[in-house]
Amino acid sequence: MLAYLTLDTSTKNDDETNWQLFVILCSIPCFASTILGMVLVPESPRWLLEQCSDRPEDESGSEKALKILKDAARKNGISQNVIDEGLFPPTSRLVISWDDVASIEKVLSPIQAGNGDNKSYPTSETPVQSSAGAGDISTLFSTPSQTRLTLLLWATWFGNGFLYYGVIIAVSIAFTNERIEEQDDFYVVNDDTGGNGNDDTNSSMSTSYSFDFAAIFITASSEIFGLVAVLSTVDRFGRIPSQTMSYRIGGIATFVMGLYGAIAFAANDNQYHRSLLISLAFVARMAMMGGSCTTWVSTSEILTTDIRTTGHGTANAMGRLGGFTCPYFITEGNSLALIGVFVLFISVVTAECAKRLPETAGKAMGDIKIESTIESPVSKDNVDCQQRAATTYYRDLS
Repeated sequence: MLAYLTLDTSTKNDDETNWQLFVILCSIPCFASTILGMVLVPESPRWLLEQCSDRPEDESGSEKALKILKDAARKNGISQNVIDEGLFPPTSRLVISWDDVASIEKVLSPIQAGNGDNKSYPTSETPVQSSAGAGDISTLFSTPSQTRLTLLLWATWFGNGFLYYGVIIAVSIAFTNERIEEQDDFYVVNDDTGGNGNDDTNSSMSTSYSFDFAAIFITASSEIFGLVAVLSTVDRFGRIPSQTMSYRIGGIATFVMGLYGAIAFAANDNQYHRSLLISLAFVARMAMMGGSCTTWVSTSEILTTDIRTTGHGTANAMGRLGGFTCPYFITEGNSLALIGVFVLFISVVTAECAKRLPETAGKAMGDIKIESTIESPVSKDNVDCQQRAATTYYRDLS
C-alpha cells in the first residue's frame, strides 16, 4: 500500500515519485515496535537471575524474575490458587541451576486432574544442563549430537531466509510489466570548417517498468492468513510437520506459478491468466510465512536455555545469509520457470532438514528451578507432588 501511494508510476511521472518518503514510512513500524517492545515485553527471567548470581544478598533480580513467571502463568490460564500454592509457593525463590545432572534429586510430578486446573502439564525428563560456558559459540559444537542439531538448524534457517525473501521477489517479478521504448536523440553535426552541418538523429532504447500493485497487495495480505493458520495448527499437528508441509506447499506453488507465468508471458496473454497467478502467489507467500513462523517457534524450544540466545542468533544469521543469497538466483535475468525450479529445490532441501529436527510440541522448556528458603529441613515425603508442575525442579535442602 505504501509503495502504491508513493511509487506508483502508472499515475505519476518518474520525477513525481518520492522514494525518500517511502523509506521514511517503512521505518515507522521499526521504531514503533522498538518502543513497544521496551515497554511491553518483559525481561528474561534467566538474565535477571544471572545479574544477581554474584550477589546472593541482592534478591531483587529473583523477585522480578518470579513476578514475570507468575504473570506468564496467569496469561496462560493457570489459576491463581495453583500459582500460589503449587508452582511458586510463598517460601520459594528462583535460582539458576549450575549443578551437574546427577545433582538433580527429583523431578516433581505433573499436576493431576481434580485440583482446579484441567491443563495437562508436560512430564519433563530433560536433565538440567550445566551453564558453564554459556554464551560461547563453541557450546553449539560441544558434542556430536549438538553439532548435528546446530548444522540442521543452520541449514533450515538458510533455506527459510532464501525462500521467504525469494518468493517475495519472485511474486514481484511475476507482476511486473517491462516496456521497451525507442527514443530519438537529436544533435547537430559540425563540419571541418566550423560551420554547422546537417541535423542528425540517434535512436536509443529505454526500458521502463510498471507494477501490478493490486495483485502484489493481495498476495502480500496472504501472510496474515499464513500466521493465523500457524496459530491454529502448530499445536495440533506439531512443529516439524507444520514446517515441512509449509515449505513443500510453498515450493510447489512457486514452481507452478513460474511455469504458468512463463507460458502466459510467451502467449502475451497476461491479463487472462492474472487470477490464477494471483492465487498461486497467494498460496506460495502464505505457506512460506507459515513455515518461517513455525521455524522461529521451534528453534527457541529446541535450544536449551544456556545456549538459546547464541544458537538462535547464529541460526538467524544463517537466515540473513539465505536472504542475501536469493537475489543472485531470483532475478529478472532468469525466467519465471527457472526461478520456480530454484525455489522448489531449496524448499525440498529445507523441508528435509527441518524434518530431522526434534519435535518440541508438548515438551518442557528451561532449566530454572524452585528452591525452598524455609529454615527447617524439607523432607521429600512432605512434598505434595500433586501441587507442583513437572517443569519445576526440587532439591532436598537437608
